[in-house]
Amino acid sequence: MLFLAEEDGITDLVATPHILGPGDVGREAEISQLFAELCRIKEQEGLKLRLHLGAEIYAYPEMRLDRHFLTLAGNGRYFLVEFPMENIPPFAEEQFFGLIMEGFTPILAHPERNLAILRDPGLAEKLVERGVLLQLNSGSLRGVFGPETRRLAERLLDARLVHVVASDAHGASARRPRLRETYALVERRWGTETAARLFVENPRRLLAGEEVEQVEPLPMEQVQAASLASRLKRFWRGH
Repeated sequence: MLFLAEEDGITDLVATPHILGPGDVGREAEISQLFAELCRIKEQEGLKLRLHLGAEIYAYPEMRLDRHFLTLAGNGRYFLVEFPMENIPPFAEEQFFGLIMEGFTPILAHPERNLAILRDPGLAEKLVERGVLLQLNSGSLRGVFGPETRRLAERLLDARLVHVVASDAHGASARRPRLRETYALVERRWGTETAARLFVENPRRLLAGEEVEQVEPLPMEQVQAASLASRLKRFWRGH
């Protein structure tokens, strides 16, 4: 995966092991040791990309961020969190509010794959209004997870609700560390400035614990109406 990432032009890679509950939080020493071993292998192979340790936390009620590796690059500010694919947990809003008050900022992984948001994209808008950052999967924009997920990812970008695009890589064959193709796709449709912000500048700021660059979102209802009008126009042109 490291070789593939470097070949793709990726300069920084964050290892984000899944944290499913308190039991996995207790594995901090083991995870840190494995990460150190990975870094040694990278150096031995002469690879230039930079590695950072973090975690992808599965939202659970008693979640705390009192361990070094639970925030990206241990910066004590940004944490990557995922919801169950079928819903938004009822405790999430209050929990996120409390963590934001403590100085943490949640980054929601792959919101475009969440069934609740697929049914009601306005939920993504509300999350951003409450201080949550959104991270799209690169593969979603390439249609890897199906047309509905791709359309939602595009709408979120149209509404300016996305803060970062990541590979969400899981292996060296399927779901590889791959960003170059998606960067070009975003650059063509949403412009060079947007692509640079989502793939380069904001990831750099997240790792450094700095404020991310945000643009004023567009109302999701407006974006959905424009999308429907565009689809209807294409339909009638085809007939």
